[in-house]
Amino acid sequence: MITLKHVSKVYQPSRDVKVTALSDINLQIDENEDIAIIGKSGSGKSTLMNLITCIDTISEGEYILKGIDVRSRSRTQLAVLRNQHFGFIYQNFNLLNHLNAYENIELPLIYAQIKKNERDMKVKTIAEKVGILDRLDHRPSELSGGEKQRVAIARALINDPEIIIADEPTGALDEQTGKQIIAILKGLHEQGKTVIMVTHDMDIAALSKRRITLADGRIIGDEQGVQA
Repeated sequence: MITLKHVSKVYQPSRDVKVTALSDINLQIDENEDIAIIGKSGSGKSTLMNLITCIDTISEGEYILKGIDVRSRSRTQLAVLRNQHFGFIYQNFNLLNHLNAYENIELPLIYAQIKKNERDMKVKTIAEKVGILDRLDHRPSELSGGEKQRVAIARALINDPEIIIADEPTGALDEQTGKQIIAILKGLHEQGKTVIMVTHDMDIAALSKRRITLADGRIIGDEQGVQA
């Protein structure tokens, strides 16, 4: 599904300065994997996620996504790939405050030019699945942290992506609510989704079936978890 071969990412903030964020990354991610990516701040986790999800482009190496040579694609084509294959869940939820829960979930369907009656059916179906059907008319300011994350999960799932990217999905939540969100992610994996979670929480990382550790822009560990 995802193949990175000798991938590097170099930023050049000024003419005389180069910063190597990732160096010689080799990584294979197959369908229906359950992965935690861990590492200290500055290790390259965010850069790796940005490359995998086609938000950023590689400097050197090869990236194949579902048989597609990503490096040969234009920015517009990368945006299409991102919308087709990935669903995103963020620590700070990234909800639009002027929209209610229904409208936040619906947004990717509007971008995909799905008809209104089909959008309505999809939004209500996914909202019921994650347990927020009775909160769809509420704006983010009227929702708890756990409810906001459920809205974010529903939005991530609305286009039925194969790959879920969860960036510190429990970081802004209390322990009990965090456990509920992790349970939802594990359920998605059991339903066939590939789940890639970035986390600093080693207890949460230990629940994943595979753990990839980054340090100084390199992969220094790739091990199977306790549930594998």
